Amino acid sequence: DDGESQSGFHKSWTLLLVLFIVVPLFYVVWRVMQSTDPTLSSRDAEIVQAFRDRMKQLENTYQSQDPSLWKRTHLLLEKRLNNSRLHLEPAILLLTAGQEAEKALRCLSNEIADAFAFSQNAATIKIDGEDKAILDSDAVKLEVDNELS
Repeated sequence: DDGESQSGFHKSWTLLLVLFIVVPLFYVVWRVMQSTDPTLSSRDAEIVQAFRDRMKQLENTYQSQDPSLWKRTHLLLEKRLNNSRLHLEPAILLLTAGQEAEKALRCLSNEIADAFAFSQNAATIKIDGEDKAILDSDAVKLEVDNELS
């Protein structure tokens, strides 16, 4: 009798433990399925497509650029666009070039930023590091943080 009651006791606790794990798991899965909004995913697809269209125009305009620039830019920015969480921090790309290509780089970087912002109906800010090169690094960081805010 005592062995059977202990076995029943263990079975009851096992069943209770399984219920405590399975019920919340089903609830979480159900909530995720409920929150999946098909209009949101179509909006995300429109955003990515708008970005791709603008980037394709840029590739045609700046044909002399290395293909890896376009590949890396697409990968980085599309990954960010495809991420469903809300981004409160800025997207930052750091591009460099020699002095002879400074004007082209400035135009290209502005165009890429505008393409990314346009796809999300957002704004861009431009920070010229050359003007800040002679300033104190802490002051520059504070100034840049204020501009980004």
